[in-house]
Amino acid sequence: LNAEFDRQLIRDSDGSIEEAESVGGFINPIFWLTDTISIRWAGGSQFALDNDRPVVFGSLISDGVPGASFFRVNNRQSEFSLWWTPGPFTFAASYNHTKTDFRQVFPAGGSTSRENENNKIELITWFSF
Repeated sequence: LNAEFDRQLIRDSDGSIEEAESVGGFINPIFWLTDTISIRWAGGSQFALDNDRPVVFGSLISDGVPGASFFRVNNRQSEFSLWWTPGPFTFAASYNHTKTDFRQVFPAGGSTSRENENNKIELITWFSF
């Protein structure tokens, strides 16, 4: 549990200020097909706990309403990639999908949500000694 997801302080149901918490995990298995070719998958999720509480401090996006900034409710990421590492060179191609849900909780009650979804293809290369 940590408070580093976005929100740092939230207003609890009794009006007190509490540290925000989130939970999640990511994994990154690598499957070697040969000495120089591998397939990798990286994926995971992170979820904000008590996401129905107004944020006091630490939101990402301000929408002009005092005390009701948007914060991440959950974030899901998945990336599949193919790597070729001949000698000091590295070449890779990957597909990355990220979906993030945001929520805005109003101090007087009620909420609204937004969603962001990204899909991208990446080409990666580098040289090392």
